[in-house]
Amino acid sequence: MEQPEQEMLAQADPDVYFFTDHYAGYPCILIRLSKIHPEDLRTHIERAWRLLALKRMIKEYEGR
Repeated sequence: MEQPEQEMLAQADPDVYFFTDHYAGYPCILIRLSKIHPEDLRTHIERAWRLLALKRMIKEYEGR
């Protein structure tokens, strides 16, 4: 996740998305699980998985 996207999420919904000094410079954002809509969380998890998954796995997933 790029820094502009991190900032946009944190500004758009600070009750859900935030970051701390500890994670400064890391390509991630912290999420309050008790506040995020389940479908939004699913989208974030799937997007992260797609960055690491093998092409074959993505193709198989999309075939379902």
